[in-house]
Amino acid sequence: MSASAPLCVPVELRVPRSGRGARGEQRWFRLSGAVSEEGLAFPRPLPDEIAGDDGRPVRIAFFLPGDEQPLVLDARVVEVRGEVHGDDDRPRKTALRFLPGVSDGIAAERERIRRYVEARLAE
Repeated sequence: MSASAPLCVPVELRVPRSGRGARGEQRWFRLSGAVSEEGLAFPRPLPDEIAGDDGRPVRIAFFLPGDEQPLVLDARVVEVRGEVHGDDDRPRKTALRFLPGVSDGIAAERERIRRYVEARLAE
């Protein structure tokens, strides 16, 4: 597991509409809590419409502090075992794992994240 750094920024999440005859995308915004080279963590569970059970990819876009260009990546919702709420210790869908990519653009996006995490952890 790679190191993560705090990151509280708005994240745009898009998924293709599902169902017969559905067109376009559904879109949400959520505040992130942390970032690593592997993905984003959120302080609250993501809506079921985003999380889904079909494993469909989520297109995300967000800015790192001080950057002028957004990071745009594909990710998949993952469940994380975290805080226990009463007797309920079920995993929550509170993270996105970046999907592997083969283009130079994906490598450059991850490099930007790596530099941000290193800088934040060095503070």
